[in-house]
Amino acid sequence: MVTVYRCAPRPVREVAPWLVRPELDRVERYRDAAGQARSATGRALLRAAVAQRVDAPARDVVVEQACPHCGGPHGKTRIAGWSDIHVNVSYAGDVVLVALADVPVGIDVERCSRVGFRGFDEVALTEAETADVRAMDPERRDRARTDLWAQKEAVLKLTGEGLDRSPNTVHVGIGATRVDDPRAVLTQVPMPSSYRAWVATVDPPVELTILDGAALLEAAAASARTATGR
Repeated sequence: MVTVYRCAPRPVREVAPWLVRPELDRVERYRDAAGQARSATGRALLRAAVAQRVDAPARDVVVEQACPHCGGPHGKTRIAGWSDIHVNVSYAGDVVLVALADVPVGIDVERCSRVGFRGFDEVALTEAETADVRAMDPERRDRARTDLWAQKEAVLKLTGEGLDRSPNTVHVGIGATRVDDPRAVLTQVPMPSSYRAWVATVDPPVELTILDGAALLEAAAASARTATGR
């Protein structure tokens, strides 16, 4: 089963108490307040989701992330001490998503307005996908491009390759829910019409549950206040 928590970005000051110094440093690399809020909320929501699963305070959840090639803090996210808990985070615009699963998982959300620039097809799509998209009615093209981009991102986050592998080498195809290389199954996450979001796992069947991330953050904050007597 895959549980997806969804919420809007929160101001950094609201969620900063749950973050450790390296996470705050990562948040501060974003130059704009919106980017900082998305990054901070994603990590706080991740901690809250895992904390609820393992019945521990959110700040006690140890999140590990290291690139297998350079050792930098941008590899696949893992939870220390809980190898059977798999997580992934994505955010765009006013949406933050966290996937929590008992199987390896990748998740990605994208805004439909972000894919219409010149050169997108060459960077993101295979030749066959490009031909199929350009054969569609113009009003459907950007949604198809967004689906393909979110699907590929989810798959590459599932495998841990990220953008070390060019997305134009991953063939999904219009309307597909399976990928052969790398092997993955795709499940769509219900979203407002201006966004597209997908979850990638290795094997079906996938039972997707969507939960309110804002309520989870509020519950975690209340629990922390109780614990500290505030």
